[in-house]
Amino acid sequence: GGLAMFVGGPLAGAMIRRFDPRYVLAIGLTLSAIGLYWNQFLTADSSFNELFWPQVFRGAGLIMSMVPSNFIALGTLPPIKLPNATGLVTVCRNLGGAIGLAALNTMRLNYTNLHNQELAAALDPTRPEVQAYLQQAEANFAALGNGDPAAMAIAQLTRRMQIESAVMTFNNLFLVMAVAFTLMLFMVPLLKRPPLAGAPQAAH
Repeated sequence: GGLAMFVGGPLAGAMIRRFDPRYVLAIGLTLSAIGLYWNQFLTADSSFNELFWPQVFRGAGLIMSMVPSNFIALGTLPPIKLPNATGLVTVCRNLGGAIGLAALNTMRLNYTNLHNQELAAALDPTRPEVQAYLQQAEANFAALGNGDPAAMAIAQLTRRMQIESAVMTFNNLFLVMAVAFTLMLFMVPLLKRPPLAGAPQAAH
């Protein structure tokens, strides 16, 4: 992700000098949405290969959203207003980030509780699949000389449930963020078009 941002930053800077920055912003939002949506199909067994391309899309998309958004926010203002505007944009970005993180953390707790309840309800000890899992785990712990293999088997099943619940929760959060980035795409046409970066300014 960091390498993708390292490459995407200069690319975004070059693109806003040649094209409407709103187009570059739309590309960045699209790449971020794709990467986030791709991430929501992860499992507890996902490896580097499953993580690589979503990270690349998300990293490149984030930096290609940040560069043109800053330029659009400040590029239409006269130089005398830039210092105050820069400070205001920074405050708004930090405040928005704090609110977003708080919202995601609240959703994480809610989704975790929801999935724990769903999975716990499905792990009925009378189900043949659950019995087979516990018997196999108990036999493995007994072979290792554990003093209470039955309790360890239940603990292992509980831990596996918690892992699956965490993966499902983060998949939900990735989907929420993908939807948020997609909705932001519809706001791009409402932005005022700034002059191209590097374009000559009118004399005053």
